Amino acid sequence: MYTPDCAIQTGIQKNQPIAVVETIPPPCVFKPEDASFKRAKAEPIGDLNDLARRIVLRHATRHKYDVSATTTEENIIFEELLYNAPTTRKRLICRSWPRDSKGKAIRPENSQLGKMTSNDIQFWGATLWDFYYTHRFPDITGLVTTTTGSKLAKWMRMNGETEHAQEELAWADMEEDPREVDVYDIAKLIKEAERMLHTGAVSTKAAGKSRAKVTRAKVTRAKVTLLTLLHSKLTSLQQIPASVFDRSAYPAGWPLEPFTTPEVKIEKRLPLHLLPKRLIIHDPWNLLSVTRNDDTSDEYDGEDKDQDVPWSSKKDIAQIYELEFTTTGRDRVKEDEEAALLAHQAKVARQELRDSKGPLPEGYFLTDLDGIPLNYPIEPPVYVVHNAPSLRGPVPEAHLYISPAHAAGKGNHSMVYNAEWELPRDLLVPEFICRECALEDAKRILEEEDGPNQEKKAAQWMERSGRIVEIRTVHEEVTMGIVHRREDGTVPCGVETDSDIYVMKPGRVDIERKYVGPIRFIKSTVQYQNLARGEYCKHVDDIHPLTARVRVAAKLSIKDDDHLKCEGSNYQSFPRHFFEHWNGFNIVVPLLDPTPVGAVVPQFYGFYVPTHKKWSSKGHVKDKNGTSADYLSPILLMEDCGKQVDPSALNIDDSHECASLLFRFHHGGWLHDSVYARNFLYQAGPLTAPPEKRMANLKRSHGQFSFRLIDFGRSGDISPSRRAEEEMQLKNMLGLPP
Repeated sequence: MYTPDCAIQTGIQKNQPIAVVETIPPPCVFKPEDASFKRAKAEPIGDLNDLARRIVLRHATRHKYDVSATTTEENIIFEELLYNAPTTRKRLICRSWPRDSKGKAIRPENSQLGKMTSNDIQFWGATLWDFYYTHRFPDITGLVTTTTGSKLAKWMRMNGETEHAQEELAWADMEEDPREVDVYDIAKLIKEAERMLHTGAVSTKAAGKSRAKVTRAKVTRAKVTLLTLLHSKLTSLQQIPASVFDRSAYPAGWPLEPFTTPEVKIEKRLPLHLLPKRLIIHDPWNLLSVTRNDDTSDEYDGEDKDQDVPWSSKKDIAQIYELEFTTTGRDRVKEDEEAALLAHQAKVARQELRDSKGPLPEGYFLTDLDGIPLNYPIEPPVYVVHNAPSLRGPVPEAHLYISPAHAAGKGNHSMVYNAEWELPRDLLVPEFICRECALEDAKRILEEEDGPNQEKKAAQWMERSGRIVEIRTVHEEVTMGIVHRREDGTVPCGVETDSDIYVMKPGRVDIERKYVGPIRFIKSTVQYQNLARGEYCKHVDDIHPLTARVRVAAKLSIKDDDHLKCEGSNYQSFPRHFFEHWNGFNIVVPLLDPTPVGAVVPQFYGFYVPTHKKWSSKGHVKDKNGTSADYLSPILLMEDCGKQVDPSALNIDDSHECASLLFRFHHGGWLHDSVYARNFLYQAGPLTAPPEKRMANLKRSHGQFSFRLIDFGRSGDISPSRRAEEEMQLKNMLGLPP
């Protein structure tokens, strides 16, 4: 049975450190007198990162780096090599939960559920420090099981075993709850791309390999023309374009040539009911036909044809496609619509002050409370409340642009392109309230209610019945100590004087200034602004079209092949948690180490089928004619998740994370049926960070990546035998032990 090297006996109170138990180090360059293990123990010698590094090094495979080192400098070099070795695990379990020797056995029938995400995998922890080894049978010390602090805390309290792990219980109580994590805000990326285009600060790449630049003169013309458009043309609802894609809706210089704007990848999840109903696909190269050069070739017509030809030199061919849902997909649409309506109604109730028990509605105090002295009596401050934003309705239309210069990959039955997807801007960039307009409106309302000189002001609003109080929350320092296991293998009780102390959580005092007393609410009449509904106010000088272009992956298939249709159907049947990003880590059977809980599959942006009607830029539809291809492929839109992994280049943690995707896929009830390296993608991460920080992470010695599983044309219901077969195939591919 596996016996862990390390155990943790936690101590939460100040100056009562947690104890991490270590065995004698295996043969390596470290010597007993090495300073890194013999420092003075009176004060902490490092923080949580230092302790994590130390434990990682203690568990690392050393034989490849087992060299003689006699100086501190050589030891530092050795440690760095060992720490960054691809075989060194950084996500591991290093804590043990002590048991009462007379305690009950932890059995499947009396096990308790701890904290979990929506995927219902039982082993979830907010950090690596929230996973434990423990003994199911206290008197059988050689039998060790893996579990989490939240599961153990619940079990121990239900079974009265709380004396032997008081510190662990306290640590478990401090653990963060599971929460879904949003990717980086795409609205910020869109606004930044627009700013770069307006200032001429970006050179852009055309559809071919020629380069085009947005000149300052062009930008200046765009500004002048759009300002004229905003302040003169859009003066009434009758003058608002019927569609955000109308030529009249674009400022001067727009719409730009496809693939000439700064790249903005869409990674956010779109509810199914907000996917565009109709898709206009601009395909000058006739790539939608997806025909092989011959029956035995893997090459496709148009794959390399005219790659260097600019988009502007080609005649636009635009096909009309429609969104297609399965029965399951239509049910999901209804669920998404109902969920959006309920969320909107709850927000409306809060903004209309009908929810008195909830938090303050969205708004702000008209008075600056930060400068008021503590406990100084003040009149009830004015709090401005605005209406809830409007409920987003269906999206009738979007446009897609595909080019052979942006081919992303090909398979036996399909082609994938990095396409440009043009959507209504307000689908991705939320409407907003002008703060200046709201302040002017609040002053007007106050003057109407109170009079110009406050002669009509109600007595309750003149009484100094409120004050500012200060709430101090003291967080004691939490420390952890390394304790060497005795020669007989037993663990010392508590932290001894010769242990190394590390700070797990620094002590701090949180100071919050809070208003206590009545609040005077004022309901603003200022509405949310959206250029698609009308002109901006005089305070907003923002130049942008009514659409936004983002990058997606567009997958096409050859004629008489059902894999793409099956894949589109599967995307609509996958459990929602396949698309969700969560904080923390899971241990996914059969893995033994924690892995992140990111999305398993790419975000799904619709399965579209051809109507065999052509679209005209003049706004009308033409029937199919002889210039159209006889075969038009259906098209699957999904998130672009990067490049194919190279299993030989992955470190052990990344291999485990890739494996966890398939194991979570299995746990969700699905069999992949195409387990190959080409179906595992990676990109710079984390997805919560802006693109520049993701790229900076790649330059670090241990870069952070986001992984995803793709290609579900053969996927279906799972079976035990096929599941075991896929697990073995995956382990062989990634070089993991069987």
